[in-house]
Amino acid sequence: MNELFGHEKTVELLELYAAIEKRFADLLLEIKPQKPGLLAFLEGLLRSERTSSNQPLWRQETEEIVRALAARNTQQLASLLNLHALNSAIEAARYEDVILAQRAEELRRFSGKAKSFAAEE
Repeated sequence: MNELFGHEKTVELLELYAAIEKRFADLLLEIKPQKPGLLAFLEGLLRSERTSSNQPLWRQETEEIVRALAARNTQQLASLLNLHALNSAIEAARYEDVILAQRAEELRRFSGKAKSFAAEE
């Protein structure tokens, strides 16, 4: 239990989430409307992929992970990590971003460790 919930692993996981959140925010800021003018700007604001509506979701996901770590709930932690790894991989593919894809893979590996640990319990 110490290996998965140790201070070093917890810090590593939270740093990974911070890196994913930062990269996702950077990608959202890089998106620019294709058409010039006010209409294009407004269209860009209304389209879901061009809004920052996903940003609070990442913060919520990080909070869920922190709660699972604090409660030492390995089953929930493994499930959440797997779900969030998939979500970040989907976003990486959507944005065609290598950095986000690498972070998603790191999260998937951490998810695998948590899943193995939960199965052993």
